[in-house]
Amino acid sequence: MVFDVVDHSIKSLLNPELTASWEKGLTYVAEGSITPDEYMMKLDRFITNRTVGVKGLNNQYQLRACYDKAAGYYKKEPVNGGKGDKYMNALTVKELYTLEETIAKDLFDKVTYPWEVLPKISSFIKELREYVKQ
Repeated sequence: MVFDVVDHSIKSLLNPELTASWEKGLTYVAEGSITPDEYMMKLDRFITNRTVGVKGLNNQYQLRACYDKAAGYYKKEPVNGGKGDKYMNALTVKELYTLEETIAKDLFDKVTYPWEVLPKISSFIKELREYVKQ
């Protein structure tokens, strides 16, 4: 499911050359060719540009098809006493994830569906970057 979201939103993240370029940047930092701040500015610009792009995609219908397909692998019993769409209920954060095992717990805590965190990902990554610097 994560693959489908990335494939329909930020396909470039699936390209191993991108990871290689990030590693190359880290090597430049280690060698002193560029400063850590220069590297982080480039990474921040990349993340910001891609996040803005995702926000403007309006691809929820494509993603809904992916969620519907994946729903077959998850609980299909209605939750909340059978009220509401049983398939949408199966796609809730509560049904899909164990939040105790992720550093993104706070990000998912206050949403019902996973795709609702998309607008918050950029700021989460920036906060995570600040945390890692400490």
